[in-house]
Amino acid sequence: MIGLLAFVACAILLVLGYLVYGKVAERVYGVDFKLLMPCQERNDGVDYVSMPTWRIFMIQLLNIAGLGPVFGAFAGCLFGPVALLWIVLGCILAGAVHDFMAAAASAEHGGENLPELVGRYLGTPAHYVMRLLCILLMLLVGVVFTSGPAGMLHALMDGLSVTWWCVIILVYYFLATILPIDVIIGKIYPFMGALFIFMAVSVAVMLPLTPGVEVLPELNVMENYHPQGFGVWPMIFVTIACGAISGFHATQSPMMVRCLERARNLRPVFYGAMVAEGLVALIWCVVGLSLRNLPTEYALVVAENGKLVPSLLTDGSAGVPFWQLVMHSPATAVSQACTSLLGPVGAAIAILGVVVLPITSGDTAMRCCRLMLADVFR
Repeated sequence: MIGLLAFVACAILLVLGYLVYGKVAERVYGVDFKLLMPCQERNDGVDYVSMPTWRIFMIQLLNIAGLGPVFGAFAGCLFGPVALLWIVLGCILAGAVHDFMAAAASAEHGGENLPELVGRYLGTPAHYVMRLLCILLMLLVGVVFTSGPAGMLHALMDGLSVTWWCVIILVYYFLATILPIDVIIGKIYPFMGALFIFMAVSVAVMLPLTPGVEVLPELNVMENYHPQGFGVWPMIFVTIACGAISGFHATQSPMMVRCLERARNLRPVFYGAMVAEGLVALIWCVVGLSLRNLPTEYALVVAENGKLVPSLLTDGSAGVPFWQLVMHSPATAVSQACTSLLGPVGAAIAILGVVVLPITSGDTAMRCCRLMLADVFR
């Protein structure tokens, strides 16, 4: 019961952070509610396209989230309950402020991308450095979110090789990059955002109702539980990035600013989406902490490359503790958690989420890369 109350208290703190500190940030940034938004100034039908606020919120949530707050929160739970503090405080004071700041500055300057904003305020050398870093970052994100899902799709449906799955995903990325933003991204993302939220809410509801599972059985935030002895400082701050803070987010905000109709919705969309991501990370971290020492359906076996990989047990015997799955295969840990809490339906949702959600981060990363390259050659 105490663990459940602690979880609820953390969730309430995140909401209060949006209502109170988000309002402070809005006042500090001096957001002008009468500001003419980029889609009203230069609606080009491709990148500057007016869309409903709720749709922009869902797109922004997936832009900055995907599987990051799931895998990162799971890995962070290895440190123990201190991970909850970092998610709550990091999200309110850093991550949400960061995303909101990038959006507010972009709105003030006609929807400029992050490198252009950096150049405007920090000068030409910083401008060029930020252009290079951001373009390389977007390309790397696109590569990771191509090869990873391709490998998982091949494992599920081995009729096509990994190479062909990469080609299919890249064709999708190309279309999502060049077509008007409301044609593919504007239609697919709300549905995937609903799936993303459903996954989190479902496991949150079922966690205290599942027999044999105690919510947050250990609440000593002063103790480091990591099995390999990694220090909380600085490791937890880079382990849980999405859900607390991530520099990647600021590259995504201007893309959605170009579609927002009213300046008064900057805080609900950009500070609010980060708080929503923090809530998702909080849920998955609590799930990881609650299942931490429970046996799973997997054993760890040595693969050809010498690494330990999970192998499903079919004889009904108890497998390795949940924390070992988290260490060696976060995707398997997500599947195990969903199966344990939601049954076969949960397993199907987990597979769909683990495979598809990374793709919905890769396409917007590639679109941002295209927009930044357009600034270079303008």
